[in-house]
Amino acid sequence: MNQNSNPVDRETVIAEFAALREEILQRSNHQWNIFALQLTATGVVFSFALSNPSHAGILLILPVITYALAGRYVFQGFYIDKIAMYIREVLDVKMNGELYWEAWQRIQAHPPRTLTWLDPLLFIFPGVSGIALASAAPYVWASSNTSAGGRVLIVIIWCIGIAATALSFQLIESYSKRLSATRS
Repeated sequence: MNQNSNPVDRETVIAEFAALREEILQRSNHQWNIFALQLTATGVVFSFALSNPSHAGILLILPVITYALAGRYVFQGFYIDKIAMYIREVLDVKMNGELYWEAWQRIQAHPPRTLTWLDPLLFIFPGVSGIALASAAPYVWASSNTSAGGRVLIVIIWCIGIAATALSFQLIESYSKRLSATRS
């Protein structure tokens, strides 16, 4: 007797499928929460910085926050992709192709080709960091009420922000490319 025709095995696979779909949903919700947190942090930090010119230095925290949140966002996305791949390549095989959800999702998820370079994640994560660094540049390089030691520290933090922004860009870019590749 074929192992896949056994009702207990079939029910087990369906239960595993349901649990994995629930995990995908939870990770998708985490991604949305991270996205919303990034927008909120950006709004709060920029509002505070724009309220008084002496607060411009607070913008230097955004690249670090952005890098951390971009990393978490991408981490959730990679695990969603791994779970979906497991469903397609393991569970769907066990069910003789009867789990159509992941295959259908792959077909439906193609972004319009003309808009692939307009990825909003690039603006929300590394774009925000770049704007924050550019906005803080006058404070970093031309602030007259900073000691030499303080200026060195601020420049070091600004350089760390540049590195964090570059890493955020690399994370989001590689995530977007991988997402596009798995969906085509």
